[in-house]
Amino acid sequence: MRIVQSYWSLPSQSGPIKEGRENGGWKHKRYHYFSMALSCLLLRRFYDEVELVTDTAGKNLLIDVLGLPYTNVSTALDQFSDYPPVLWALPKLYTYSIQKNKFLHVDGDVFIWEAFKPIITQAAIVAQSPELEHDELYKNSLLYLCDSIGYVPEPFVSSTSTNDFKALNAGVLGGTDVDFISSYAMTAIGIIKDNIDELKLNCHIGSINIVLEQLLLHILSEKSNKKITYVIPDLSYDSKEVLNFHAVPIFQKYIHLLGATKRSPIACEQVELRLKYEFPDYYKRIAKVVDHEFAVPNPILKHDIDNQPDFARTQAILRKKGIYAKIEGNTKISIIKSIINILSNQSISHYVRNVYNLDKNKKLCKNFINKDYWLHKQRIYSMLEKSSRQEFLSRPLTLAPSVYITQTKWGLKILNKGNLYKHNFELNNSEPYYIITQIKEDKVVEKEMSGWEKLLLYFHNSTLSGYELLTELKDSGFTQQINIEQSILDFILIEMVYTDRLIPI
Repeated sequence: MRIVQSYWSLPSQSGPIKEGRENGGWKHKRYHYFSMALSCLLLRRFYDEVELVTDTAGKNLLIDVLGLPYTNVSTALDQFSDYPPVLWALPKLYTYSIQKNKFLHVDGDVFIWEAFKPIITQAAIVAQSPELEHDELYKNSLLYLCDSIGYVPEPFVSSTSTNDFKALNAGVLGGTDVDFISSYAMTAIGIIKDNIDELKLNCHIGSINIVLEQLLLHILSEKSNKKITYVIPDLSYDSKEVLNFHAVPIFQKYIHLLGATKRSPIACEQVELRLKYEFPDYYKRIAKVVDHEFAVPNPILKHDIDNQPDFARTQAILRKKGIYAKIEGNTKISIIKSIINILSNQSISHYVRNVYNLDKNKKLCKNFINKDYWLHKQRIYSMLEKSSRQEFLSRPLTLAPSVYITQTKWGLKILNKGNLYKHNFELNNSEPYYIITQIKEDKVVEKEMSGWEKLLLYFHNSTLSGYELLTELKDSGFTQQINIEQSILDFILIEMVYTDRLIPI
């Protein structure tokens, strides 16, 4: 099977545009570059033909500068230099229209860890997944198109009177019926070209992209009795099945960071780290290029070191009038001596001790700043490559040494304020709070634990495997949901890959 990708440089040269599409939807250009590289390189693992349709600027970036190993390059998208950059589907539609032999177009935010199955590569028409529960989105987008151009294009006439919209996601699109696919794409392009003057006057025309690419193909396929074969036939409404980067590569083989998910710091981090792990030579080259181009620190993976004085919150409380004997210095001994001199009010004392314990754990966390984060990630990624499901759930785990859990009687918001008003200090019989303090890169992060996070308490000063955690939860009556084992697997993966709070022993 021949794979095709497209890259239109115009949105990246135009400054901010509607829907944040100026960087391919990414938070920063660097991640757009990393994404294109990772997508291309993973495709080349499985396919000898991976072609690129772009413009001259795109060729200069992806081929001449980044050195991505596409097997054929076309600069045919130069012809769209005068079109509104918000029409991001236009270059994709053109790419579909010019294919003469069977193909699959794969978006640059799609990543695969196995080849597409024969049922996909041999199908007449292929798309990533159906979109069947987005009626309001498609209806409003279609109505906006019609209002913008002043009429209803013929293929959509019957759709304007329905509230039941069936469309598809084009993260992957192609097939063996290239004549039909080309005809559909030319129909969409014709609507744009025939109405380009009207479309240029509307700043919100970005919404029509999904109509012309994803709704139109489904409509024309139904009218022609053409079957669409889907890579993922049963994708859920929130698309979670294609977003599970934490489960790559053993438990998840296909990722599509669609829509706004590309702006998530987690998504940006995982794309960069995966590229660094799987293709280190390419990563070094591309990182050097982007660091030189932008001349700023990595906006996701580098943080300012926390320079706040040790025990700052505790000292602030003790300096409140009528509460303290004057503090000299900020050492642990001076803080403890000051706590001893606090008024005998038990509630206030308890509050200060809560704050002090938080500050103490924050100071302990700082000992882990500048440790080699990348070595930790390599170890996790390597383990994921080599573990079966059973092996993974049998592996003993514990909290990372840079993670501390503090039990408190007050929430983090109140403890951070250091507010001495009485109502903040009245002890009650409510459930305790658990505040987790950790290093994430070079930054100390604190947050109240909630929901599934509280399962981390099982690993506090303890070692436990996934199967042992499952047993503990069954004994406590926690296992009411349908697939508790899968939920525990996802929880552990997220805590290892995303949050860095669990580590294997």
